[in-house]
Amino acid sequence: MKLKYLLPLFAIFSLLFVACGDDDDHWWDSGNRKVKHITINGTVVPVGTDVAVDTYFTTQVEYGKPKSLQLVIKLDPELQFVPSSSHLYIEGKSHRRSPDRYIECGDGTAYLFYDLHHSDDLRNYTGSKNFNMRFDFIAAAPAKAARVKARAGKTVEFGCDFDFLYQKEEAIRIE
Repeated sequence: MKLKYLLPLFAIFSLLFVACGDDDDHWWDSGNRKVKHITINGTVVPVGTDVAVDTYFTTQVEYGKPKSLQLVIKLDPELQFVPSSSHLYIEGKSHRRSPDRYIECGDGTAYLFYDLHHSDDLRNYTGSKNFNMRFDFIAAAPAKAARVKARAGKTVEFGCDFDFLYQKEEAIRIE
């Protein structure tokens, strides 16, 4: 095939590659935004216990200004969020960070929504960073597997009448 035909063909395939996929996965974007893992302080706890949860997530920060980053955490009905308990940890430094929104659903599940963007918590960091959002919940009712689910992304869809597409989950048994 002649070179003059290969160049337009390459351009078409490049445009198709760019047009496909999720914004969070593009190589030219500000990096992966994802939850790496969730750690619950305990595996079996009695009802009424205050329990700490660590949600580790990552993003790429470029030119000192990360693009938008949203972190959403879903709690099963047996887990009650403790207000004013959340802290954002960056490179070992902690500061109190309340959710931007807290939503309780009719079935008892709850969502914690954090919007971390360039004018907010991440503005002084560059490069690929690992972050941790720590918060507490109260083990409110017995459960074989009360779950904490989380997702980080450029934009994260969630709601009471919506199937939450989480990246990581962890469970705790409440007796």
